[in-house]
Amino acid sequence: MPKSAFRPATPDDLKITVKPSNIGIEIIMDGYIMGENISRLGKDIKWLQYQLKLQGFHSVREIFLGIYFKEDDSLLLYKTN
Repeated sequence: MPKSAFRPATPDDLKITVKPSNIGIEIIMDGYIMGENISRLGKDIKWLQYQLKLQGFHSVREIFLGIYFKEDDSLLLYKTN
């Protein structure tokens, strides 16, 4: 345990306000829909298909990884190679 004079500074020490971490939930992995995760979010397959279309994809098979961020209601999609 470091001595108090040598411990790392925290945001509180510096009087800085930090936004909470934005942790995503995987809803597509290797081209497969993670149905249970979508259900837990209160979303459905129609919603997912609409989101894919908005981002220029035709099929879930084109997606390597799809991550949904609840805090800002966004979907990040990574295309397969």
